[in-house]
Amino acid sequence: MTLAVFGVSVGLSLLALLAGAAYWLAHPKKSDSAGDLLLHPLAEGVYIYRGFFSNSAVFVLDTAVVVIDTQVAPRAAKRLRREIEKLTPKPIAYVINTHYHGDHSGGNAAFPEATIIATADTARYVQERDSERVEYANTFGLDFVEVHPTVPPARTFNGDLELQIGDDKIVLMQRGRVETPDACVVWWPRMQALACGDGVATRDYPYLGVPFLDEGLRDDGSWIGYLEAVKALAPEVLVPGHGPALVGKETIARRLDLLVRLMRDLLANVKAELAKQRPLQEIVEIVDRRLARYRRRSDLREQTVSQRFAIYRCINNLLPDRNGRGWWHDFRPSVVQRAPVEAARLELARTGDVHARIDELIRKRRGPLAHAVLDLHLAAHPDDAAAWGRLADLCFVAASTVMPKVDATEYIVLATQAAKKALAIDPNNALGLLNHGAAAVFGGVVLAQPMDQAIATLERALAAGLPSFAHRARARFLVGRAHQAEERDVAADEWYRAMLPPGTRLLFPLVRDRIRMLL
Repeated sequence: MTLAVFGVSVGLSLLALLAGAAYWLAHPKKSDSAGDLLLHPLAEGVYIYRGFFSNSAVFVLDTAVVVIDTQVAPRAAKRLRREIEKLTPKPIAYVINTHYHGDHSGGNAAFPEATIIATADTARYVQERDSERVEYANTFGLDFVEVHPTVPPARTFNGDLELQIGDDKIVLMQRGRVETPDACVVWWPRMQALACGDGVATRDYPYLGVPFLDEGLRDDGSWIGYLEAVKALAPEVLVPGHGPALVGKETIARRLDLLVRLMRDLLANVKAELAKQRPLQEIVEIVDRRLARYRRRSDLREQTVSQRFAIYRCINNLLPDRNGRGWWHDFRPSVVQRAPVEAARLELARTGDVHARIDELIRKRRGPLAHAVLDLHLAAHPDDAAAWGRLADLCFVAASTVMPKVDATEYIVLATQAAKKALAIDPNNALGLLNHGAAAVFGGVVLAQPMDQAIATLERALAAGLPSFAHRARARFLVGRAHQAEERDVAADEWYRAMLPPGTRLLFPLVRDRIRMLL
């Protein structure tokens, strides 16, 4: 997931964007960029498809096509299917789900002619735990517009399964607990290509478990054993569930070795500190500092999650009284920055027009004080729609400045809640409409949801009178992005062009492609 839209929406310096056009034109988009919705060749017959949120692997054999993981929804999978059909007329014979998560099985319905295969555990989880998709999205401040039923696998297996396809074969291997308890990898021996779902993080700090579930890294050797088993295959190509593919035996082996060392060190250090019976937050800080060499590595950047989240996961596994818990609500300290209450009280006491003062604080980049003032004001005036709208806007501003991305979603949740409260009081509150529409577009892109409702909300925000050029530019960018997601490119370009200052719109062709990449 990416928060680029929020950075654009608040810090959108359009002149700077245009000034950077020459650099962008000289540095074309890399083929491993996420979200380009294209098939990228990795070896003969081996492709990676980069969806907005997850990957699919595509193996084109002599007589048929095998698709591994089907994106987050049928709408997203249909785009994947079109790309395959551009590449080859061969039939799609098999779809394989590496695990049950919705971003890997949600598009199964787009392949009705294929045999859908998964482990028996995956097939059971797809049906029994399908509602987790909605809970997962809500945890990160995203909403489903339409919740499609996931088509379950029709063929299941335990252990290993060999598929003979013409003169070639594909081997499915059940490999147990990694991010989920039902991991499977797909091995094409002739090409030495492996599709591994979410078992291998190929870039940045690994995501070691879902925040609200007792799943992920455990002190039972399962994930480490999985990584060692993958290394033993000596793949030449590794296609992950997220992030760029890895090519080359040495490159893949180095990454696998790094992840094994990291997991062993995490578990050993957390176990050692727990034995000293230190307070849990103290353990988090000690282990995070001791293992800082990992998160400082350029190939383990804390982009999506931080090392702290991995430590929380270890603690939850190693402490018996925390078994069965996730690491989100009752453990992780809030990342929301607010000034002390006394400072907010003093600020409120010295101002007559609280809205004007909040706007001034925001302009001066004193967001934590503005947030604290808004909280105090809204506690006394809960029916002030304008203040709720300002709070929503402030939180979306903050979301663009916070890393890792999972931390930033705390601000998105607050922004969405504040926008909904503003609109419940005043359905025409411009900032409430803008930020509610922003959340809808972000969620729509990530979850492959219909966008017409989000577009209507943002058009209402523009009609209601947004307070600044930057707000209007943000709304127009978001409407353009929503049209782009619906594959209405002419309408998208009209809105993207309209977001630029009038005197610079002739230069739109120079930056069009880069604007289209921003979410």
